[in-house]
Amino acid sequence: MKIDVLYQDANIAVINKPSGISMFADRTGSMSLWEVLKSHFTRKKIYQVHRIDKGTSGILLVALSQKAQAQLNRQFLHRTVEKYYLAICVGKPKSVSGQIDLPLCPGSKSRFRVAGQRDTIIQNVQQGISTWRLSSQDGRYASKRKSYPSQTLFYTVFTSGNYSLLLVKPVTGRTHQIRVHLSWIGYPLLGDTIYGKPKSSVQEAERLALHSYKIICSQNWIGKQEIEPINFKALMPDFFKSFINRKILHKQINSSNFHNKIDAMIEKGTLY
Repeated sequence: MKIDVLYQDANIAVINKPSGISMFADRTGSMSLWEVLKSHFTRKKIYQVHRIDKGTSGILLVALSQKAQAQLNRQFLHRTVEKYYLAICVGKPKSVSGQIDLPLCPGSKSRFRVAGQRDTIIQNVQQGISTWRLSSQDGRYASKRKSYPSQTLFYTVFTSGNYSLLLVKPVTGRTHQIRVHLSWIGYPLLGDTIYGKPKSSVQEAERLALHSYKIICSQNWIGKQEIEPINFKALMPDFFKSFINRKILHKQINSSNFHNKIDAMIEKGTLY
């Protein structure tokens, strides 16, 4: 398996992860991405910083020094790393912008769920921005498992017919967060075989439509007083382009214009 290294220096490597490979060994017995990375970086020891789902493609940061790992771990812990995803969901959000503020907890069969009942999720709309929260009386949801505050922001880039392309910013980094949040408010991801209605012909696809598009972080491991943020980007994969062409825009997408539009949204702070 060929590794797509987008950037590398003495301290970090930025990988464009393909969809369909697990970060670490799983029950299938298939080779994991971590095993592939260790074979690729034979002259460097690699250190985990974060992880993304098996079906998700795009930006993955890997530390090549313990100092970089420690500093990046600290940034992720304090939520100063900005993460932006592209996602294709089923349905058309009623508001262009949305904030999902729903706590998550472990569910059954390695799944995750909102720590409350679906019918107690309340949607408020103010100035064109929708917010989803649990009603106050459901704040004491009876669960034997601990729940975790979780926030996801999204912006609808394109929408047509049964599908919408979203720019998504997870504020927290819970397991399956984007997938669970969007599914529970009625917009499951295309190709998600766990959440939503995965057997529906509308939701079925060859892969999960979730792509880690851009990460912005600080190079604070280099030891300077003032450090400019550094950002890394993984261009939209072919699956996204093809699907958007056929099902959302109904015309050939101009990749350069598209990426410029997304970058302008991020720079403008569209999701804040």
